[in-house]
Amino acid sequence: MNIRHTTFILLRRGILFVEINFKKYFLAPSERPVTCPMPAHQFICHATGRSYGALVLVMNFVATNSSPLRGLLRIGGIPLIFNVLSIFFSLLIMPPFAYAGDVAAVKSVDIVPYREAVNGFKNVVNKRVHEYVIMDEKGMDNSVVLRLKEQKTDLIFALGTDALALAKGEFKNTPVVFAFVLNPDAVIGKDIDAVAQGNIKGIDMIAPPMEQFNALLEIAPKVKRIGVIYDPSKTQDIINDAAIAAKSLGLTLVTREIKSGGEAIDAVSDMEGKIDALWMAPDTTAITRESIEYMLLFSFRNRVPVIGISDKYVKEGALLALSFDSEDMGRQAGEVAMKILEGGDTTHIHLLKPRKLKLSINLNTAEKLGLNISERVISKADKKYR
Repeated sequence: MNIRHTTFILLRRGILFVEINFKKYFLAPSERPVTCPMPAHQFICHATGRSYGALVLVMNFVATNSSPLRGLLRIGGIPLIFNVLSIFFSLLIMPPFAYAGDVAAVKSVDIVPYREAVNGFKNVVNKRVHEYVIMDEKGMDNSVVLRLKEQKTDLIFALGTDALALAKGEFKNTPVVFAFVLNPDAVIGKDIDAVAQGNIKGIDMIAPPMEQFNALLEIAPKVKRIGVIYDPSKTQDIINDAAIAAKSLGLTLVTREIKSGGEAIDAVSDMEGKIDALWMAPDTTAITRESIEYMLLFSFRNRVPVIGISDKYVKEGALLALSFDSEDMGRQAGEVAMKILEGGDTTHIHLLKPRKLKLSINLNTAEKLGLNISERVISKADKKYR
């Protein structure tokens, strides 16, 4: 093997190395080509405008048999080879670059409400937003943390409990704005306000109890006693607010404490004949698949309406739900993110309430419970199930 042939092989290997590392460090995850075609000039089509694209192209021309520059190598072009190799090895010792000012949207799973929220977020945030999914159809993606650390990230938009836990655990110095977390204090600690003074801010996914009770009274004005089961270690503050709201509306909040999900059904049964409506509190101990099914059964047996947590439960048989607008929640999170990124004062921002709510009503359930809903109220509903 002669020197010229050896040089060509080294150049070709150098081109491949540059291509791989160029893609790894210079391109954002959403822009990286799915395949790595050769020769190098095909890759450069994917990296238009990148300064090092020209270098790779020159190296490829030098090493390609059909290149006119090959002649220089045959007739005294040795200095050219050394020049190219000098530039190449200079690249090897240069630190990798990353884009500044980027934001990561980390989704616990890839579902429609999260996608809607990310769209709303992108409409407000004037930075590049890269999307990551922790759990997909193949299972847990353990590369998310590594990819986030490789990509310079100025802020994380965490969607869901798993995403918030990841952001809090792995990126302690990176600002985080979260949404779609039912019990955020279970992830970031009981003192949410204290945490908010640092890097973590959030949008609550629960409509204020006052507004939920008002919506119920419009549909079922004869209700006087609202029952709820809850775990005091998780939602005592919410229950306290709900009790105040109920009292201001002339209602009584009938509560039953539980410590485990296994106690939920008995706690609901214990309220038979003692309540006029049942409220699903945002409590992960109280709200399980089994307890929800029993609440709905209890509702029809005792002609007691259920206030659901979200539209999903109205579709399953709850009378109504007042839930957030996913896209607007994303916009709201985006506005908080921009204040953080622009260096604004965010010390007053803690756990914000969703500002846009949607009313869902199950008209079939209302009929079974003997409730006559006015057309005025029906017309106000964003979703109606029959």
